[in-house]
Amino acid sequence: MVEILAVTVMAAIAISVVWSLLAWNSAPVNRVEVRTRLLQRLLRSGFTAELVHEDEKEVQLHIGEHRCCVYLQQLYLQCSAHPNELSVFIQQAAEAIAMAIDEGELPEEWRRNIMPMLMRPQVDTPPEMVIRPAPPMLAVGYALVTETSFRWFTQPMLEVSGCAVEELHTIALANLERSCNMLVIDTPQDSSEDDNHLLRFHSHDGLDAARVLLPTFFQRFSPRFADADILVAIPSRDVLIMVPADDPAQANLLAWHARREFGRVPYPLLDTLLLITEQGIMPWVAVGSYPPLSS
Repeated sequence: MVEILAVTVMAAIAISVVWSLLAWNSAPVNRVEVRTRLLQRLLRSGFTAELVHEDEKEVQLHIGEHRCCVYLQQLYLQCSAHPNELSVFIQQAAEAIAMAIDEGELPEEWRRNIMPMLMRPQVDTPPEMVIRPAPPMLAVGYALVTETSFRWFTQPMLEVSGCAVEELHTIALANLERSCNMLVIDTPQDSSEDDNHLLRFHSHDGLDAARVLLPTFFQRFSPRFADADILVAIPSRDVLIMVPADDPAQANLLAWHARREFGRVPYPLLDTLLLITEQGIMPWVAVGSYPPLSS
């Protein structure tokens, strides 16, 4: 009888231990545990992660020079629903973060505010500034432009972002495209009956001239001139004047505008005109016009 009781007690203890283990394995996963194990996994992968901010939905981390956002709530729900797979989910999250860092992307603040700006190649520029040739005879630089600040984009910034120049250019053009929805376009104050087809941007945002770089420029503005090719003057960054290319009188008038304004601005671009067609941008030489000013 004593032996039977001892066996029963031992069996009860064993069952109790088993149920305790099962209960521990099936217990709800703690959010702190998920976050801690994720940081540990990143550390084992060679990434030192610093916690910047955490709320119910997400965790923001500094990993080297990168700042990334992890939607911890989704990861937490996965781990809670399948606690036995916690290690797998943690590993998958860490691998996704590492892949995003390796691919590189612009921080959102930079992505929103990067803009292309035209300049003459021979002008002095800040050290290590990112510059790309722009047709014809000009160059394009990139600036972070907000309502209260202006900052040129440099090679060190490009390296930190992990972004290629081509991607930077594409993002800048997309921002410039959106800015066209708020353009101010009219005829000059001193317009006469002879230049009623002359249109001028006067947004004063430093981007007017750069808008000739937009792939959609011809499709956007040519219909104003019955789908004719467009002649454009960009004597400075804040000046863009255009006329239909099939009107010689308007063309010569625009050439005069370009020469006059080129000599008046502190940071000139071009004293000659550009011809914009469906095929792209090219220099335009006016037949019988005055020779351009020397630059």
